[in-house]
Amino acid sequence: MSNGGIYVDSITRVEGHGSIEIDLKNKNVKLEITEGARFFEGILKGRKYDEVQSIVTRICAICSSSHALTSVKTLENALDVETTEQTDLLRKLLLYGEIIQSHALHLYFLSLPDFLGYEHAIAMAKDHLREVKEALRIKRLGNMIREIIGGRTVHQITTVVGGFTKIPSEREQEKILKELRENVKIAENTVEIFENVDYPDLEEKTEYISLKSEEYPLYYSEKIHSSQGWEIDLSKYKDYILEELRPYSNAKFGVRDGRGYMVGALARLNLNRQQLNEKAKETLENSRINFPNHNPYVNNYAQAIEILHLMEECINILENNKFKPEKPVEIRPKAGEGIAAHEVPRGTLYHHYRLNRKGIIEYANVITPTAQNLFNMENNLRKIAHKYLDKGCSKETRNKMVFDMEKCIRAYDPCISCSAHFLKVKYI
Repeated sequence: MSNGGIYVDSITRVEGHGSIEIDLKNKNVKLEITEGARFFEGILKGRKYDEVQSIVTRICAICSSSHALTSVKTLENALDVETTEQTDLLRKLLLYGEIIQSHALHLYFLSLPDFLGYEHAIAMAKDHLREVKEALRIKRLGNMIREIIGGRTVHQITTVVGGFTKIPSEREQEKILKELRENVKIAENTVEIFENVDYPDLEEKTEYISLKSEEYPLYYSEKIHSSQGWEIDLSKYKDYILEELRPYSNAKFGVRDGRGYMVGALARLNLNRQQLNEKAKETLENSRINFPNHNPYVNNYAQAIEILHLMEECINILENNKFKPEKPVEIRPKAGEGIAAHEVPRGTLYHHYRLNRKGIIEYANVITPTAQNLFNMENNLRKIAHKYLDKGCSKETRNKMVFDMEKCIRAYDPCISCSAHFLKVKYI
């Protein structure tokens, strides 16, 4: 302790840099995101439409396919480009592969050590080697899908406005299908594991928002809907999805009518669980965990359900389609404005561009899922602080409180950046 402050550093298993400031006297919490601004929206200005995809994939190596797909769809909407059914199916596979690998990374290597009492996954592996090996198989499967369809595991290169520059061969399609079939059982095991861990009791009735479509919304849609009953066209997203600056944070906080809201796997299940495929829906209906659910820690279980759902969806696509060589749609630059959104690993991702007549970007806006969840995360941390500080401020109480805060943050699976540390805790 120095000058009245206590610092807890080296909190790992979250992507990015940040800190938590806890005011013990007023029982207040500030979630400070100290990650440096990277100005991707500014970088896009003045760039031609066919340069955008390769730039935005660098926003995040974990979510590079999500940004690539959302950017090309935004540009297609601006340029009035219609893609083929084959392109849409391949894009689904690419996005689903990314979500599978991202959820596996988060669940097993970032979150599960919390619930089994280990500092990290390497320590956990000594007693739970089977689970770690299975996690690696799922993650490898997701990465293989991204590599075969997207051209490489990260920062994909085959996704372009109008289609793909390379179509997977029949042999590659069979390879993916074989791996999917062999790993469905692991997906079922994952659901069982995360159904039965001991989630802390944190009831936080918030607003849940996701895309709305005729299938379980893990792909593109023109509609957005909410647990509060409203539904809007994607074109009106700025009327409902707002961002605000905080003086203590480098990240914007998502806001709805002055309050926080949640996006991601838990929001998707709360709103759209009836659209799950048969196996995932039956598994969820027979679970001891009830939905709708308002415990942010249960986002872990929701991600496990999504892995099972997506594996079955990928199998269905590959069993019922044979992809053939196909050139991208020819593009003619023109002035236009486009908006697109996809449901990606951590929630709804928005891209919005305006182009001049030469196809040059004049305006760009990107809203990430993590930014949308920050307001809600901060509210959750305040509730945890009150829960513990009402019992006093002993060293043991503080340690338990900080651990629950870290666990809660990790449950959201925030993707602040691809660096190692997330937070330090400062008591004032």
